[in-house]
Amino acid sequence: MDFASPRRYDVVASTQDTARELAVGGAPAGTVVAANFQTQGRGRQGRKWYAPPGANVCLTAIAPTIPVASAWQVALVAGLAVCETVIRVADVRARVRFPNDVIVAGAKLAGVLVETLPADKALVIPLIGIGINVNAADFPPEVRAIATTLERVTGIHRDVVSIERALLRHLGLCWDEWIYGGLTATLARWKPLTDPDARRTLVIDGQPTLCRLHDLSPDGTLTLETPDGALQHLPAASVILGDE
Repeated sequence: MDFASPRRYDVVASTQDTARELAVGGAPAGTVVAANFQTQGRGRQGRKWYAPPGANVCLTAIAPTIPVASAWQVALVAGLAVCETVIRVADVRARVRFPNDVIVAGAKLAGVLVETLPADKALVIPLIGIGINVNAADFPPEVRAIATTLERVTGIHRDVVSIERALLRHLGLCWDEWIYGGLTATLARWKPLTDPDARRTLVIDGQPTLCRLHDLSPDGTLTLETPDGALQHLPAASVILGDE
């Protein structure tokens, strides 16, 4: 898959929203919206994504149409692409926190937001939003202790567009590997990069529960360890992330 030629904007409200408008208007798969600055950038559950002008990778890629049943896997593919790109370009010990946060030394370096557009009853168009904190930033107080940047962890100021290009090339490769090799191929590289100590708040039996990822099988079964040490088995496609 070729995601290599982004449409570049200086300022947008949100790359997700711009990409959605383009997709509704017939923009083909592979179209990428990249922005220097987002005035209303968002993450999961509508949270504001903080990205100072010119400091971060901010983009959304319009992916090819896929079955609705496979849509949950796109977050894994994108998270893997981001994590491996960061490792290659900056030589940092990045890890994935289920399903797609990329963290370094316990702090969030990058995030992925996957939204979908209906194509027909059984197909959707994924919109893959990616934000990578590249250069130094004065984060708002509420995220200062839990977010980081490549410049902060390496001491090197980097060219954002170069990292963006490397990411898009690798995203295309990871996408193709998933399409032709299935979830098994993606998990073979995704699992070794997961943070074994990371915890996520997931909704289990209607209750927010802080869990550790124990395993994710190719059939989509997610095995979680709850605070009391018990193992819970859930279909990954139906997992609800809690508020954290």
